[in-house]
Amino acid sequence: MVLPSDDNTKQNYLLATIRAHFERLVLLHQHAHAAYCLVDKEKDITSSQCTRFVAPLFPSEHPVVSLKNFLEHPLHFSPVDTHRQQLLIALDQINKHIQQLQLLSSNFSLMGFRTSLEESKNIRNSILETLQLLEEKLVHFNNYLKYILEKAEALLHHADSVAGLPASAQEEPISSTPSDPSSLISEIEQQKPLIQDPPALSYMTSISNASSQTSNEDAEKAKMQELYEKLSQYTTSLDLEEICLNLHVNQNRLDKTSHAAASLSLVLCLYNENRLDDLEKELRRKIPKRFPPTSSESTH
Repeated sequence: MVLPSDDNTKQNYLLATIRAHFERLVLLHQHAHAAYCLVDKEKDITSSQCTRFVAPLFPSEHPVVSLKNFLEHPLHFSPVDTHRQQLLIALDQINKHIQQLQLLSSNFSLMGFRTSLEESKNIRNSILETLQLLEEKLVHFNNYLKYILEKAEALLHHADSVAGLPASAQEEPISSTPSDPSSLISEIEQQKPLIQDPPALSYMTSISNASSQTSNEDAEKAKMQELYEKLSQYTTSLDLEEICLNLHVNQNRLDKTSHAAASLSLVLCLYNENRLDDLEKELRRKIPKRFPPTSSESTH
């Protein structure tokens, strides 16, 4: 992809490209909703009907894959790069549901007329469940991406407005990326619920557990900050590569603009996968002197 050299033109181009991806994902959600309604309506669905209903969800150039490829590397466009890791993780989740749906549909087609009524019912239920999950993920993701687009548009509009003023009247440009890594973690943390499944706990349970949940979240954030600091200060790029290899993390997910940025993106990636403990174990192995001894170690 060849980008325009002028910064303002480049940012507008990136914004237009992401908006085009967004519109395709909105259409994909509409197809998912339509497929769910059709499958739900057909109580005795056949394999040919199923194939026809879900076919629009498998275009040759899939919007999920296209956007994932587009975001695979930093765009140097802060409103998007700030959320890039989150978007990639969410796209992975959506893609898994699409692949599962494709597998179910293919298996149903292969079974054809040999499928018993009971088997057809089971496959139909699995397809319905997968379609429902896919639709929910797409709703959350599209809302999240819409928020990012609106934020980016506002920043570009502000930049254009400032550019039209006399030099003496121009203000310092607004940066959408916090300078402090801890505030960046905080900002991304605030967006996390937008791309996750709705909480399974009931309203009453969530109220009764509110205080303990808050303390757990605070502890988790503190752990994120601690691991980020150790990772950025006491490791090298080679260490990061080894950690990614050991923890099966795709290195393309890391923001390689700097060692600190790469460290932060690795922490965020593992945080979203609930694997901070795995990262801590790796760091304890690599830089044991930077950690206080565990209770088992102190007894020896």
